Amino acid sequence: LEQAGYDVKVVDCTFMDQNKYDVERVKDAVLGLSPDAVGLSALTWTIPSAYQLAEAIKEDSPDTPIILGGPHVSALPRRTLRECGAIDAAILGEGEKTFPDFLGRLFSKGMGLEMNALNGVAFRHGGKTEGDTEPVYVEDLDALPSPARHLFPLNEYVKWSKNFQARQTPVASMITSRGCPHRCTFCTRVNNGVRHRTRSPENVVREMAELKEMDFNEIQIVDDNFTHDRERVHEICTLIRKEGLDLTFQLANGMRVDHVTQE
Repeated sequence: LEQAGYDVKVVDCTFMDQNKYDVERVKDAVLGLSPDAVGLSALTWTIPSAYQLAEAIKEDSPDTPIILGGPHVSALPRRTLRECGAIDAAILGEGEKTFPDFLGRLFSKGMGLEMNALNGVAFRHGGKTEGDTEPVYVEDLDALPSPARHLFPLNEYVKWSKNFQARQTPVASMITSRGCPHRCTFCTRVNNGVRHRTRSPENVVREMAELKEMDFNEIQIVDDNFTHDRERVHEICTLIRKEGLDLTFQLANGMRVDHVTQE
């Protein structure tokens, strides 16, 4: 979004009262930024809270467009828009390109039927759900910029991560691939219909170096299957040594046992 020229602000609820989700407090924080549009993200287990927040925002600011993204709405776009009338549109799949395209059309032409020209966007129009309900996925992960970590309170994350069970602290997280080549019946990835895509070793290690400059000492790799391509893993480790990065990493989502060797 920043690359597309938008002024982005984030309301990070991580360090609000973790014992109670206060919808009014989050709503006030969002509207206190005077946004032209509000983007929310939700998993299935957080969708009730997302609905509550959307409804609270819409009640106080009825003309502010509310857009939802995340795995839940990507799987169930029509149902989600039907269940929560406060949500105006949904970005389906991976939104790095779709969301800026959507906002460009929203701010120039409004929420009209012209939105049908966009892939991976479901929206509300005339009491009906319109748009393309097939999720969109990014093929070239190297073309994406590093996450906009400057929008988040990194000092708080540094302090918080010192409580992790890690070989070194502070701890940061990153992804080096998206999707998974396997189709395990118990996993939601089977519903995505998207192939496994990887970042190049050079691209991965460049972000690791950025994290080291931010004083992180350990990285949690949250890929679904980091060790799928063992040759790529070797290349990443070789580059870490070549760059002299004093880093450790752990695989937060584990790994498939048939992709592990003695080495």
